[in-house]
Amino acid sequence: MNVKVRLQKVININVDSVEQDIANIRRSIESEMLENNLIDSKKRPILHVVLKGDSIKRGTAIKKLASLQDFAEFYRIYKDETEDPRKPVDAPDNAGTVRELMESYLRSQGYNDDEVKLVLEIIEKHDSDEADELLRKFAELRK
Repeated sequence: MNVKVRLQKVININVDSVEQDIANIRRSIESEMLENNLIDSKKRPILHVVLKGDSIKRGTAIKKLASLQDFAEFYRIYKDETEDPRKPVDAPDNAGTVRELMESYLRSQGYNDDEVKLVLEIIEKHDSDEADELLRKFAELRK
């Protein structure tokens, strides 16, 4: 029997280049359907998506995946292999003060001594008018 089947593919999409990856996948699928004589078929492909990249950008990427519906019958996120780019923090060996723990955490995330001092000052004065000025000063240090 000569049966035309629906194309199914596992595709990799990087959250940093979603639009470009989707365009490349579309071209690839159209080419594959043409080669397999499925282009005349009303059976659009089913896509199984493997997400890769920075997990912080995952939400935006998922919204952009909706454009897969333009050429696919159905798509699903098969695997989420996105990763958090932030540095993991080791638990402190000995419990110190809350301030010491915050200092340790901020330094582990790459903040320098001046930035750590400012962040802690902002936290201490969060209810005061001075907090806005400190936030502006912090923003200038990060540039």
